[in-house]
Amino acid sequence: MSSKNLTAEQRIERAHSQLMRHKDFCLFSGVFMVGNVVVSDTTPTAFTNGRDVTYGRDFVNRLDDKQLAFLVVHEAMHKAYRHLMVWKNIAKENPQLANAAMDYVINLQIVDSDKGQSIVSMPRDSDGKLMGLLDEKYRDMDTRQVYELLKKDCRDGEIS
Repeated sequence: MSSKNLTAEQRIERAHSQLMRHKDFCLFSGVFMVGNVVVSDTTPTAFTNGRDVTYGRDFVNRLDDKQLAFLVVHEAMHKAYRHLMVWKNIAKENPQLANAAMDYVINLQIVDSDKGQSIVSMPRDSDGKLMGLLDEKYRDMDTRQVYELLKKDCRDGEIS
């Protein structure tokens, strides 16, 4: 069945199934099964509360199958790494920078896990611009290290 004939909910379910069968992403099988998956008409992109994941219907519908798989893995990694608990202190200090730091770290890991983009591809907008945070300068850093650099960049006026 073509993904064009599937609902957002069905496409997410199918992405979970395909990722669970893939050698590089099957590690997250248990994480995919934890919590509820909600598709919302008011959520602009996607987020997790550490257990449940909410996806924006319009956002899911704009993504191709590989981009959706990337998004599913991205949210699963936030859950698997327990980001909301582990990085609670920096999230209290600056939630946007903390989330950006987490995203930089996990997006590099996802890209590295499927260099040939056989199953996941970082989402891009209609102009081909990446829709997530990805920067090689953060390679081999943890979230705290990235966060501190982002804070410094904000102080230096490099980030708005």
